[in-house]
Amino acid sequence: GRLGNFVNHENPIWWLEAILDLSLFFIILKYPKNPTNKYLVGYGLIRFVTEFFRTDTWILYNLKIGQLISAVFIIAGVLLSYRDRLKITQNHY
Repeated sequence: GRLGNFVNHENPIWWLEAILDLSLFFIILKYPKNPTNKYLVGYGLIRFVTEFFRTDTWILYNLKIGQLISAVFIIAGVLLSYRDRLKITQNHY
């Protein structure tokens, strides 16, 4: 998706985000346990940070919408990880 920004001649922050997204992909491939959790937290963090540098984002009450959505991703990933750990702990007793 980020490569489409190149075609549109948008802010070059897309390049950094594309590299970080690709890095996240390889991390998930190397450590495949709980890939959804890793993706939600990883992509949420990547997008949250890169939104600081973007100038073409939607803003609501001085908050960037992309950062709000990223925060939801991060929270969801952390909650899923917590749930998975609880399941593992309960299965050991």
